[in-house]
Amino acid sequence: MQVRPAIGIARVNDRGTARIEGATVDAGGTVAVLADQATVAQALTLGGAGGKSYAVGGSISVTVVADTTRAWIGRFDDGSTAGDTKVTAGASVRVKATNAASLGSIAGQLSISPSGAAAVGASVGVLVGSNSTEAR
Repeated sequence: MQVRPAIGIARVNDRGTARIEGATVDAGGTVAVLADQATVAQALTLGGAGGKSYAVGGSISVTVVADTTRAWIGRFDDGSTAGDTKVTAGASVRVKATNAASLGSIAGQLSISPSGAAAVGASVGVLVGSNSTEAR
């Protein structure tokens, strides 16, 4: 009898930030504060089991992404001690944060028993996304 597990884990924890803080900006045109993030996380797990009489195998593939994307003007509520911020624009002021995370998880399993008694295989793919995107 043979038992063979396979586990694959991909974890990403990125942070993207754009800010004007503790400064004076006087622009004749547009002021833009843009934070863009596009994380790609993929996990691939393949397992195999073979035994003369019995074979049991399993594979688990887990992909976890926990991104934070922020864009702001002024102080953010993170304990910053930056001075006053003043922004003047001749056209517009734009603050934007975007997060386009892409997750993938593939799990596969092959179990073989040449005697023909029993071969069991199972696979599971798990995706977990916990992203925070904020503009102010």
